[in-house]
Amino acid sequence: MTIHHTDQVNTASPPELAEHAGLSDDAQRLLAPVPTVDAAIPRLLEWELYSDALGLTAFFLTTRPAVWWGCVCLGDLLGPEIPEEEAEPIRAAMAWVANPSEATRREAGQAGKEAGLGTATGLVAMAAFWSGGSMSEPHLPEVLPKPYQANRAVSGAMNLLWAEQPQDQKTECCRKLLGYAAEIVKGERHWRTSYPNASK
Repeated sequence: MTIHHTDQVNTASPPELAEHAGLSDDAQRLLAPVPTVDAAIPRLLEWELYSDALGLTAFFLTTRPAVWWGCVCLGDLLGPEIPEEEAEPIRAAMAWVANPSEATRREAGQAGKEAGLGTATGLVAMAAFWSGGSMSEPHLPEVLPKPYQANRAVSGAMNLLWAEQPQDQKTECCRKLLGYAAEIVKGERHWRTSYPNASK
């Protein structure tokens, strides 16, 4: 996963990201001596630690690209004919990616809550909501999300999406999802391609 757009990625080391992400003990041991995520992902795949590879990637990306990654993956794997209750949180998350305002953040939060935290679509929408700003109602005292809370939601969404795939397709699915992340990091799959008027 070659880095080209540094504003898209966190600069913490793989061991630091692994700790923040709560990766498995095996993954954390493997990544202890690894200096870059470019080297970390292949190592995790070599040991078939697919869930950890998805989790590390979710924490490697900064919040906006991470939510965009979630939207891209959900859109591809769920397809165009998904039920409205699953489509709405994706639309809300994508609207926040295109224009990360307080209004779109809260709309994503509402859509995520309605979908539920037990769904991949709900988690991606909640990741947009947890991107910053208060989690409480506007008239209540401010309650800020915890560090990496949005990334943790994207990690959960990607792992749910991956876990739902047939067993014989899981390896291919994981590599496909990671491939989308690599394209985002390299600037090959930017949200402005889908939303030319998206804010910077």
